[in-house]
Amino acid sequence: MEDVKRYGEMKDSGMSWFTEVPSTWNQTRIKTFLRNKSVKNHPNAEVLSLYREYGIVPKNSRDDNHNVTAEDTSSYKFVEIGDLVINKMKAWQGSLAISDYEGIVSPAYYVCLFEGKQVDRRFIHYLFRCKAFAQRFECLSTGMRIGQWDLGIDDFLHEIVFLPPLMEQHSIASYLDDKCSAIDDIIASSRASIDDYKQLKASTIYEAVTKGLNPEVETKDSGVEWVDKIPINWRVTKVRYLIAVLTDYTANGSFASLAENVHYKDTQDYARLVRLTDLRANFENDGVYVDLHAYNYLKKSSLYGGEILLANVGAYAGFSIEMPYVSFKATLGPNMFLIKTNNLWISRFAYYSLSSDMCMAQLIEKANNSTAQPKLNKENVRSVYTVLPPLSEQQAIASYLDARCGEIDGLIAEREALIYDLESYKKSLIYECVTGKRKVA
Repeated sequence: MEDVKRYGEMKDSGMSWFTEVPSTWNQTRIKTFLRNKSVKNHPNAEVLSLYREYGIVPKNSRDDNHNVTAEDTSSYKFVEIGDLVINKMKAWQGSLAISDYEGIVSPAYYVCLFEGKQVDRRFIHYLFRCKAFAQRFECLSTGMRIGQWDLGIDDFLHEIVFLPPLMEQHSIASYLDDKCSAIDDIIASSRASIDDYKQLKASTIYEAVTKGLNPEVETKDSGVEWVDKIPINWRVTKVRYLIAVLTDYTANGSFASLAENVHYKDTQDYARLVRLTDLRANFENDGVYVDLHAYNYLKKSSLYGGEILLANVGAYAGFSIEMPYVSFKATLGPNMFLIKTNNLWISRFAYYSLSSDMCMAQLIEKANNSTAQPKLNKENVRSVYTVLPPLSEQQAIASYLDARCGEIDGLIAEREALIYDLESYKKSLIYECVTGKRKVA
């Protein structure tokens, strides 16, 4: 374990959220080194985005920002290199950063200019993004709802901070640059490993459900474009011939009007409404429930175990997951199809087939052909081609994939746990350094 150096003499900060600070650190207000500015009319400048995780980056450098840029950007605020940009509605989540880019940001953001030479911008970047300040900005933000909280610029600029001497700020910032860069490299490598494992899992599933487990078996042309050759005793067919039930959310009235957030499951009066978020969380989250009056409308889509759930709308259209045995009263939520297979298609093998690139490519193509947002209809699902082995081979392949995919999922979980630990350590390291809990030599 790293030997942590501590400061000698400490003093009371006078604030409950900052506690003690080194005696050599000086109290000041943010307005002594930052000034709000609002320079506009740079419509041709590059549009920038602010991320909690990455700070300020060019918007076109990432594909996960779905905020629409206005056709007329003359009202956007101009950002120069070294300016502080603040998302006033999400500052309490750490959404503020020093910009390494020149460009423009939404007029809803604050842009602040550094004045004087008493601060190191890198130190301020780390200070304002640490958990202590995130909590403080939360206290300063006002509004009726969390998503509409607003940090006032005057409240921000009037806030008190404790700053080390300038040379010490330089040392802390450089230390954190080095440490955080090393941590980020390990995190990036771990994320790359997760991507590799996910690709391995997808490849493993595709090979097993289209070629079987015997590499020496005689093959034939499949006759469809989504798979080349298949074992000679297999056949290609459409999903419509392999399912007994295909249904979706069938309630009268809106989902919101039926659902209630209640935190008791073992009751005769309520049934759990299963959502995609529940499946991703393996039901380790608070559920949404409907009363039995609403449940009566939903019985067509009740779950008894072994069903396959398929997202039918949005970016996740085609996301497939088999429902394990359900020991509680449950029914299907919106934006999903429920599939029950007939006796030609073993449910677990069907899940792997629908999850494979062979079927997913068809589902995604059909969803993207929708006139609005990506969306699947029942006929889209029925018309998907899949490969059908004999029942004995379906069972063998499903058992093999359960074991092999379980191993891969275990490796992914290890990397995810490492990333979580590293990110937590990084946050703690920054907090300790910028609040005087750890001394940088």
